[in-house]
Amino acid sequence: MARRTRSDEASAFKTLGGADNAEACYSTLRSSANSRFPGMHWVGVIISFPRRQVGDFTLNKYQQALTTERMYGDRGATWDINPQFDPTHPLFRDFKWVTIEEISARVPEPFAQDFHTDATEAKTKYMCDPPPQESGFFELPHKLQEAVNADLPRAVTTTGVRELEVPGQDGQTLQRRFVTLEVEQLPPRQPDCAYFMHGDPGVVNDAFAVCVCHVTAETAQAVDGDGTVRELKKVVVDCVLTWEPRANTPVAVLNVAEVMLRLARYYGIRRVTFDKWNSANVIGMFLEAGIMADDLSFSGAQQLAMYRNLKLLIYNGMFEMPPDEKVVQELPYLKLVNGRITHDVRGKDRADAVAAASWVASGQGMSALRKLVAETLGEGGHAGSATIGFTF
Repeated sequence: MARRTRSDEASAFKTLGGADNAEACYSTLRSSANSRFPGMHWVGVIISFPRRQVGDFTLNKYQQALTTERMYGDRGATWDINPQFDPTHPLFRDFKWVTIEEISARVPEPFAQDFHTDATEAKTKYMCDPPPQESGFFELPHKLQEAVNADLPRAVTTTGVRELEVPGQDGQTLQRRFVTLEVEQLPPRQPDCAYFMHGDPGVVNDAFAVCVCHVTAETAQAVDGDGTVRELKKVVVDCVLTWEPRANTPVAVLNVAEVMLRLARYYGIRRVTFDKWNSANVIGMFLEAGIMADDLSFSGAQQLAMYRNLKLLIYNGMFEMPPDEKVVQELPYLKLVNGRITHDVRGKDRADAVAAASWVASGQGMSALRKLVAETLGEGGHAGSATIGFTF
């Protein structure tokens, strides 16, 4: 005799606080079945559509079933399982099929409207193919992949550790180790393009990320979230450089400043921006070098505006970035929670740098006076343009 337990829509099981608890429920049911029916056969059934690619309970159990002898898993689209779509079944109905260009898939006509309304949500529910992150900020994660251009040249860097003497107590000096980064090769500077750079500071716990990007002559019109028609300039990411602290080995901020100054001179950076946190000294260094630099507000509302601008660029094909950058691993897993951009264990240091650099490159957040200065300097000019000839 076989005993049965059933868990329907397991991927949606959450506590009142919003935490996933399907695994806890499964563990309780499994231990109860083992203790109550020792020596007997019992069957547990999990039915659900997965909500995300990573960390989803149902998908995890499906993967486990592929290598566990006493578990069976099956996965398919609605029309793969429902006999009404099987030409060999007596219940077959000859539905018309519709091509959904957005996801390059064909679906039965009864589901077409759902796919046209929200392709990602429909693909999740009907095709058992969820996005990377449930309720992710980027509702169309495939657009992120389309923004990756494998033909873009990449920066070549090496990381290391530098030992420095720092003041200690009683006039003594201490030897401290700091993470450094050296640039061996950079993507070439494109003529007649304006370059921008943003630094997202991190020293002990978070990474220090720097993004360099430029805008091209290509433009397009798009409607933003407020219904305003905007002219978008195409933004191309040249490089995202990252200093990652280690245990007892913070980031060498002086090395970051040195590299950023070289980047600014090499590309003729038009404007350098930073998160307000701990950036005053570095900003002063750029200003002394004759390079326009300032900080940006990183309030929740400001970050949301930056990411919405980035999404608008990506969704309208006006954004490109090189492959294999770690930022590609961060963007799909960003979430919008209570009006703030949040992240999981992958972090968002690199994504923040890209969003901020793209924001500035798009001309967003510039005061009327700053725009006037930029227009006066010309599309490619900046106060430090005399040092453009620097090479690595």
